[in-house]
Amino acid sequence: MAVADLRRALDIEFVGDPLDSFIDPEFKIVRKPVYSNASLAHYNIIKNAVLPRPVIDADRCIKCGCCVEACPVPDKALRFVNGRRQPPRYDYNRCIRCYCCHEMCPERAIDKKTPLLGRILQLG
Repeated sequence: MAVADLRRALDIEFVGDPLDSFIDPEFKIVRKPVYSNASLAHYNIIKNAVLPRPVIDADRCIKCGCCVEACPVPDKALRFVNGRRQPPRYDYNRCIRCYCCHEMCPERAIDKKTPLLGRILQLG
């Protein structure tokens, strides 16, 4: 839906520059980790030791798959292992810590947990 159509559908008055002027049709979203150099092989170890990570509360999860669909990583950082009998499981080495899964969960079953070292360094 074009911005003008959306504006009419929602009956919203926009002021200032037209929204279409902010759209770059050649913009490409990069959906891979920010590192690619072999010298940064220890990045995952550091990332997993200090950065907050998404964690699923199995009691609240309804196994709808919204989190899996929301994951922008091409190979998905979380997936169902045994069908939908259990909540999805994370591969934290693939997780880019965007927290899209956390934001999209309709049951608020995904929380962010900061590892001990991250809490000591006050990173989360």
